Amino acid sequence: MDLERVTTSRQGRRTSMQNLSDSIGTLNREILQGVQTLRSQLTYDVYAHNQKLSSLAQELNRLQHARSQQIVTRNEVQERLQKFLHTHKQNIMQQTAVYRNNAHQKSEKLREDNGKIQKGYNNRASNLKTLLNDTAEINRYLESQESVLQDTLNSHETSTPFVNFINVWKKKKDDIAKVIKDKNDFLNEMDSKLDQDSAKLIADLTILSNNLDRSLSLLEKKCEF
Repeated sequence: MDLERVTTSRQGRRTSMQNLSDSIGTLNREILQGVQTLRSQLTYDVYAHNQKLSSLAQELNRLQHARSQQIVTRNEVQERLQKFLHTHKQNIMQQTAVYRNNAHQKSEKLREDNGKIQKGYNNRASNLKTLLNDTAEINRYLESQESVLQDTLNSHETSTPFVNFINVWKKKKDDIAKVIKDKNDFLNEMDSKLDQDSAKLIADLTILSNNLDRSLSLLEKKCEF
């Protein structure tokens, strides 16, 4: 009986030990499988994380390169713009200098022409005054001669030679009067023409001055970069 119990007890312990060993083996296999699964998952996560970091690094490099290119492009644009504005300003200043010089030359020419016209006007006015004085003197002479001839006519018989002399004298008087009238008309016409020329010259000078002021004002505004 005792031997049977001992045997049974030993068998029970063996069974328990076997069960325990099986449980430990099963647990070890589950732990190993779990560790392998976790290792695989971690390996995948690390790989995915590295891929993401690599992508982020590439994107960062691209952005940095684009930013550097943008800075270079912006600097180039600013440099080109400054160069263009400088060149454009220089051209405008040169054009302004040429325009000023041409305007000055034209203004001087107009002033010179005006001086010549004014001198000619003064000379013609002086001649006109002299001619008017001569005309007055001739008229006084004719009036005196007409009075003398009328007295002579009243004191002598109206013979044919004397009448012819009177007619010739009257014709000469009319011719002289016509010459004086033509000269007066010519001088009046010249005087009117000189007035028109002077007025036109003054108008041209005024227009030139206004155009110059307006053009220079516009050019100065364009040069205000």
